[in-house]
Amino acid sequence: MGNSSAIKTYLDKVLSKYHIGKATKQTYRKKFPLLISTIILLSFLLQSCVVGLNKYGASVRSVQDKINYKCKFITTVTGSGSWGTSSAHDAEGAMNEIRNRVAEVGGNAFKILNIDSDAFTSTVVAEALKCEFND
Repeated sequence: MGNSSAIKTYLDKVLSKYHIGKATKQTYRKKFPLLISTIILLSFLLQSCVVGLNKYGASVRSVQDKINYKCKFITTVTGSGSWGTSSAHDAEGAMNEIRNRVAEVGGNAFKILNIDSDAFTSTVVAEALKCEFND
């Protein structure tokens, strides 16, 4: 409860500084904790939207040259990321989704065909491959 009284005291000082009346202060006191809670909740939700790697996707490799590894084409896969804190988080989510999908279809590698990014979303299209790695 100590935090609650500190917030109310701070809010009273701010409202007094701008000559806001008593009735308005009561309204702000009631709504301020809800506003703070909403901001914290939205921040948490937006940060948690990046797709994570599953244990199978973590072992999938990106290759540039399919011939060197005797890769066989399986299918085309698409991954997208959005609502991250930056376009880099969106791209990371898209690449994680690609790796997970390649593993789901039985592949161990992928070759990127296209990457498309804008301010809100990153999309990656890749070939899912089954390759022979010698290590």
